[in-house]
Amino acid sequence: MILVYCDYFHSSERRFENPEDKLLHFMEKIFSPDWEWREQYPASNFENISMDDFDRRECDRKPIDIDEFYCDKELMQLLFFDAKITHALYNSTWNPTSEFEKHYVNQYNVSVRFLATQGGLSRWQHILDLAEGELQFGDVHNHSVEEVWYKRPVLYRNLNPQAFVFSVPFNSGNNDKLKITASHAIFVEDENNEAPGSVVGYEMLHKKFYDRFMNITQTNENCTSCLPCTSDHLDCYIIDENGYVVLSEISADTGKFFAQTESKSTGVIMETMISKKIFRRIPMFDYQALCKESIPASSASSYLLTPFYFVFVSLKMFLMNLLWLLIEGNFIHVWPIDEGYVDDTILNNPEKYKIINKPCDKKADLFMLQHEHLTAEGFDAPPPAGSTIRPFFVKRIAHSNLLLVVVKNAESSQSHLSVNPVKVEYKNTSGIITDHSCNKLNLNSFYRRKLGGCYNSHPEEPYTKVCSKCNIIKSTIMFVMIMSNLCLHI
Repeated sequence: MILVYCDYFHSSERRFENPEDKLLHFMEKIFSPDWEWREQYPASNFENISMDDFDRRECDRKPIDIDEFYCDKELMQLLFFDAKITHALYNSTWNPTSEFEKHYVNQYNVSVRFLATQGGLSRWQHILDLAEGELQFGDVHNHSVEEVWYKRPVLYRNLNPQAFVFSVPFNSGNNDKLKITASHAIFVEDENNEAPGSVVGYEMLHKKFYDRFMNITQTNENCTSCLPCTSDHLDCYIIDENGYVVLSEISADTGKFFAQTESKSTGVIMETMISKKIFRRIPMFDYQALCKESIPASSASSYLLTPFYFVFVSLKMFLMNLLWLLIEGNFIHVWPIDEGYVDDTILNNPEKYKIINKPCDKKADLFMLQHEHLTAEGFDAPPPAGSTIRPFFVKRIAHSNLLLVVVKNAESSQSHLSVNPVKVEYKNTSGIITDHSCNKLNLNSFYRRKLGGCYNSHPEEPYTKVCSKCNIIKSTIMFVMIMSNLCLHI
């Protein structure tokens, strides 16, 4: 969901450096004396109107002026309210309010504290000075309610209202400057109803977080015989509620799915946790996916016979004749030649292929922690007799979305458990794999319900990375017109 506060109907005619400049532009207009709120889709009563009257009303509608705009009154008022109540908290430099807060910041090397509200307002304070060339927190995380650290604690609150949600980017290992975010959702309650009001959190250096974890697990006063995570006999992981690695002794594992780490045996451990109902498998289907396919770069089809094609062929023929003349002509005596013999070589040029995207369906399995099946004492899994599964122990970390997984070093079998999406192959009644378009053919017979509103664009269109476009033939038409005029005047 992309928040749109105010905009012009002809937005392409108005250029702003960034969304903040556009918002400031409309804020100035709001405080002008002649301001009035305008909706993007004004309410109209078309229920008891005939089709002829509807067409007549649509034809008589005046064109939208270039200066016409619309504003979401409720969203703008919410933004002003959020800015007012958070102004005092983030308007000055950060100062610790207690010794505990100061100790916490120094211990984990917390660099930023931030806040994002339901109205789309983001505020932050850099506790540590920025390094040379380092961007501001708001320049990196400029999507507010669409950020991962905002959405995850809001969704996780149903499972644990008191928890902080820790997150790292996918496949973010081997990065000395990697940062981890810890965020918590604050809900507003009214009788039996509640809604997310804001998300607050910290950003800290991942390496400091890892060092702190290793220090905590180094000694255990209640168990003198327990091995630390630095032992060669143990592998320690911290994973989140979806099974992704947040901390690992192997830095390359950070951000990977637990079953796809450098240690191949973690897949068997993940399957064991699924069988013990610690994690639940959730199949996800993508019916608008793209699959890459290799096809020959050349084909037997002919070119489109346009006037430019004939010009290209004529030029090609002229160059070939010129080359033939140079080869067949007797120009050998012009340059001195050192005679020599070279063995014939036959080049084995492989056929060239190109990658194209074709529509397909994909399926992926995601996983979710089942809190009710994992007690506070944790789960100890000694291997059965004759089993190749490595013994492991898993325990929830209090007030967080994290799990501690300790695995004992031993020989183990491998697993192919993965979260990567795979193409769905459809088969007909004879068991033969059919084309994707053939399988979708029956969907055309389904009835479509009438749209409930005007949908002429999609909010995620600016972020489309893979798309295509049709060819433009304006130049060909212009060429034909020029040639026609020449023929008429000759």
